[in-house]
Amino acid sequence: MKRAKIFYFTLQDEQTKEEKLEWFGKVPFENISFGHIVPDAKSNWVNLTDNDFDDLLAIIDKDVKLGRIEEAVFQLFSRGLETGRDEWVYDFQKQDLVNKTHYLIKVYQTHINDDVKPISDIKWDRELDRYLAKKIHKEFDSRKIRTATYRPFTQKFIYFDRHFNRMPGQIPAIFPGVQQENLVICCTDAGSQKPFMTIVSDTVPDLHVMGAACSAQCLPFYRYDKEGTRIDNITDWGLTKF
Repeated sequence: MKRAKIFYFTLQDEQTKEEKLEWFGKVPFENISFGHIVPDAKSNWVNLTDNDFDDLLAIIDKDVKLGRIEEAVFQLFSRGLETGRDEWVYDFQKQDLVNKTHYLIKVYQTHINDDVKPISDIKWDRELDRYLAKKIHKEFDSRKIRTATYRPFTQKFIYFDRHFNRMPGQIPAIFPGVQQENLVICCTDAGSQKPFMTIVSDTVPDLHVMGAACSAQCLPFYRYDKEGTRIDNITDWGLTKF
């Protein structure tokens, strides 16, 4: 099969829509001076650039996260915390969160021995159903109440529990306890329709820490092992650590 050839022509960006339409109305198609474009290795053919970006060290890489390779600035990264039930595990008032969490656990515990899928107001989902089927008992633990960065420049209290937080990701390895400090650079996820933004947080970051309908990637300065030992998460490539 023969490869297609790409011929491209553009008018000046400064021209208005009316000016462009007028130009196309006057110039015959055969008189338009198309340029032949050869796509790059990634099949880009519009706004081609000549740079060495592909040779630069990646900020993050899934293969590094999985331990397959080591060449990236950050060895571990994570999306923000996705709870699946923000109204139950977040609150501006600590005591209100305590009251809600007590009720949440009470309802969950009452269904431990039931064979019928529960119907109640605590927002059940697939993960919580699975924990219930395994009869994982839960008790309130005040040590799990933490401070979280919920939205830009907005903090809330959170009940940080992997059974009641739908998708914790790597966040428990980044903020394992109140005694372990950390900093995370949160930025707009590559797949987001929102403009690129960044914010730094020293508390548990929410999935939408960059704003509603905008997922975040979180790049921590440190990570912690199962024993709580802090490990530098930034590759030593001559980079200056804050």
